[in-house]
Amino acid sequence: MIERTLGYPRRPLPDWVRPPFKPGDLFAMTATARRVHRDRSLLKVMAGGRGSAKTVTLCSEAIYQGFRHPGKVGGLFEPTIPLVIDVIKPSLETQLEAFGLRQGTDWTFRATEKAWLVCGGAQRGGFTIIGRPALEWERMIGINLAWAGLDEPARMPKEALAEISSRTRGGPVILMGTPDPGTWFAKWLKSLPPVA
Repeated sequence: MIERTLGYPRRPLPDWVRPPFKPGDLFAMTATARRVHRDRSLLKVMAGGRGSAKTVTLCSEAIYQGFRHPGKVGGLFEPTIPLVIDVIKPSLETQLEAFGLRQGTDWTFRATEKAWLVCGGAQRGGFTIIGRPALEWERMIGINLAWAGLDEPARMPKEALAEISSRTRGGPVILMGTPDPGTWFAKWLKSLPPVA
């Protein structure tokens, strides 16, 4: 498994934010996943093979980022809408439940918007997580995100990463993917400097 973290500015968790959990406390994670959770870089990358808990790590990181950015909207991106529904939705909802957040009481899912409203949503002091297809990156007009997470970026055009990154305000961009040989993602990972 490869883990890359670039040296962008780090920010500590504000004193007034107290998430109901510490990332990694409630389920077994790989050492790499724990490093991704603890890292405060503005670009986080986890690359590993199939079945290496990348999507679970991304979804728990999404919840953590939501608590770090109350009143804001964050985004989770898959290459297509069916993957948002078939991969992100069950993984995110499982993590919400694992962290003690109950459906109907602490969070709701709005199917038409592909949005999870946690603790009342961004409008009520909680946070909102939207699920979107990255292949429609040209249609991301007017979206401003506190943070963004991309699952399987190798299956997305590089332009999608650039567009999503440009729409992220203050929080990290998190990439979780399989570095299949020949993809732009694998080539990009190889071009990064080694992690100390």
